[in-house]
Amino acid sequence: MLRRVDGKWMPYPSATSGEIRALWGTGANDVWGAGTDTVRWDGQAWSKVAGAPADLLSLDGTGPQDVWATSSDGTVHRFDGSTWAPMTPGVTSVFRDVWVGSGSDVWLVGDEGACVHWDGANWQSTPELASRHFVGVWGADTSNVWAISNGATGASERTRVHHWDGTAWKVVFDAEPQEHLGAIAGTSAQDVWVVGANGLGFHWDGAAWSRHDTGTSRMLEGLWASGEGGYWAVGAVGSIVAREDGAWKRASFGGETWMNDLWVTGPNDVWTVGQEGVVAHFDGTSFEVVDTGDAVRLASLWASSAQDVWAVGASGTVLRKGEDGWSRLPVGTARDLLAVAGCASDDVWLGGVQGTLLHWNGTEWQPYEGAVTGSVQSLWCGGTGDVWAGGQGGLLAHWDGTKWNASSSPSTADVVNLWGSGPEDVWAATAVEVLHWDGGAWTVVALEGGAFTSVWGRAANDVWAAGPGGKLAHWDGTAWTASNPGTHSDLLSVGGSGAGDLWLLTSFGGVLRKGP
Repeated sequence: MLRRVDGKWMPYPSATSGEIRALWGTGANDVWGAGTDTVRWDGQAWSKVAGAPADLLSLDGTGPQDVWATSSDGTVHRFDGSTWAPMTPGVTSVFRDVWVGSGSDVWLVGDEGACVHWDGANWQSTPELASRHFVGVWGADTSNVWAISNGATGASERTRVHHWDGTAWKVVFDAEPQEHLGAIAGTSAQDVWVVGANGLGFHWDGAAWSRHDTGTSRMLEGLWASGEGGYWAVGAVGSIVAREDGAWKRASFGGETWMNDLWVTGPNDVWTVGQEGVVAHFDGTSFEVVDTGDAVRLASLWASSAQDVWAVGASGTVLRKGEDGWSRLPVGTARDLLAVAGCASDDVWLGGVQGTLLHWNGTEWQPYEGAVTGSVQSLWCGGTGDVWAGGQGGLLAHWDGTKWNASSSPSTADVVNLWGSGPEDVWAATAVEVLHWDGGAWTVVALEGGAFTSVWGRAANDVWAAGPGGKLAHWDGTAWTASNPGTHSDLLSVGGSGAGDLWLLTSFGGVLRKGP
């Protein structure tokens, strides 16, 4: 869970490892989260709500004694301040959203045209086209309620905005085909916003709808009105945009893109890189996006110190951070680079597609054409004469200080990450299994779940492996044991600094930290 404090996004443990699909609150010290579990913020910490319904899709209310929620099984729930009770709207549907204007003015919308109203005593169904799937609803008063819907038969159908005038529903706006709508919110009958695919934004000013650029091209799926013209929208790949002073702008945590790698040089010095050239840095307080001057995909990170950070990526891109900031280094290739590792600032190796291997000796680059076959996707440097390369089709090769030597691999899966504590203890993560080098041969390690994407350690008896679906395991020198990172998101990279300080990079740019 992220919270914006003094202009910066800060992560907070959410008390659940499941999805959070909706947020609603009555104040800064009373916020609800709905999803796999129901959680609540009391101003100090998040905690699971005892007796609350699970697998929720939406949440709204008028206060802490009147909260409404809908579940994926079609159930509707109401909280009176002490207990949750099921509500029976009389319509069978999966209700995707709920809006609560008052205890006697509640709207539910969902699949197959479901639009249901609660007047405080009775439910009334006012179905609006069974061929439409409703995904959002918001109202200003009893005669001004808006709902958004997507077509049920395919992407060629237009998405729509519907308006309730107190008597009937009416279609008031048609978006273009494939412009799927994600969320709706407003502050009055003359100020309503709808957001959705490709960062689209539509605004109703009381007279007409107008199209606006929200500052992102991502799918926006959540919208909240902060009052006085202020809005926040969130969506795919960690995108966050805000409307302030009459304009939309990006307000993303750690960039608005898929991040690919993470490197930790110390507890207060962490780097991540990703698509579109995004580089983000943690300085001990928060992550901030750093402008390197490049916008190409960055795939891998390595640092010899806090003052010497390397990043590599598409089209032969090599960026290096020194005392004067980031600069691009010419390396003599336009091939995509996938991996970087080194033993010192003047002993750095790069790997990439088509068997690309390059070495930096502090003065110049030395290419090693034909040394290996297949893309080099991972590198680990244990010393000047002890470097491993892994990659496509089970590629494993060793540099002995003079030449590259092919090593027999027990796997044909791509070797995507490498880490070792010494020449007789090297670990390899593959798309199927984990491998280990004991100084004489590579062997397959019996590890539950098989596929891992990243491996890193502090010592031979303190190694971590991370992978898809929140999979995390620890090696203590004797056995591997599963660990719960508190997420089901894919774990793309693992790193750390001193004892107990562990960092995880998740899909969609999320970063998790386990403190000492």
